[in-house]
Amino acid sequence: MGLEQLVKREQKFLKHHAGGSVASKKFREWLSDMGTTQADAAKKMGISEEMLSRYLNGEHLPGLVKAKAITDLTLGKVEAYDWLTES
Repeated sequence: MGLEQLVKREQKFLKHHAGGSVASKKFREWLSDMGTTQADAAKKMGISEEMLSRYLNGEHLPGLVKAKAITDLTLGKVEAYDWLTES
């Protein structure tokens, strides 16, 4: 599968899951429960605040490495497979 096909597939997935995934909701809850800002979480993960915002808003799915980083950061509250589960 070529890059163009992968991008189209991800865009279709994101459009279908508008409003976010189970993971984005769990991650928002975790941030709130822990009193952690998006800026702090993004810094700990080594990504920009803008990218974290895209994950949380369902505009972009994290790759496997970043999904694992989120699982580690949240101590398992947000699992990698949650990003593929509908809200």
